[in-house]
Amino acid sequence: MRENLMNIVHFTTGRVNPAAAKVGLVNVIYWLADAQAKAGHHVSVVVCPVKRDYENATQAAFEIREYPYSILGGMFVEKQLLSDIQLGSLKIDIAHLHGVWNMHMAAIGSALYKLGIPYVVSSHGSFAP
Repeated sequence: MRENLMNIVHFTTGRVNPAAAKVGLVNVIYWLADAQAKAGHHVSVVVCPVKRDYENATQAAFEIREYPYSILGGMFVEKQLLSDIQLGSLKIDIAHLHGVWNMHMAAIGSALYKLGIPYVVSSHGSFAP
């Protein structure tokens, strides 16, 4: 077994299925997670969908976990997701938050910070006028 393999978890509020995607973000998450999994890392993509316009991919090289969007609003992390992070059933060495315009990603980032779990953020958008 190779050293330095990690438990990588991507967080998004959209679906993960490049065959049905209408936006580039889905492709970025899918193919990044795919490459990381093929490199030997344990990769999960946590999906907290805002809407259900298509299904997640079913034949991915990585795990896709779906949690409901928090019924308390974007500033709160869904209870089961928070519990899975705290109790370790969702093992995270590093997290990748996809998006800065969604309050749910900010809430997840805050929870990860409080738990001492490192994370990176990709904006996936243009800050240009």
